[in-house]
Amino acid sequence: MDARNPTTAALADLLVKVITGVEGGTDEHWRGIIGAVHQLPIVDNVRSNWCVVPGGKPRERKVIVHAAEIIRQAHPYVNG
Repeated sequence: MDARNPTTAALADLLVKVITGVEGGTDEHWRGIIGAVHQLPIVDNVRSNWCVVPGGKPRERKVIVHAAEIIRQAHPYVNG
């Protein structure tokens, strides 16, 4: 993974790794509810050019959003 600008797939893998390390569960479970990492146009999204639209239960969504906020501090931008 490029330390500065990972791919959307690498970022999804990182989200899964962080969340399973903290919350437990299987990679497959978390990958299924995290969904895809979407790349956004940088011109419209200066702070960060990616987002996730998680599924799952309210608590799971909260965990995913919190993990994404933490990871975004180190990796605000992705490559396709």
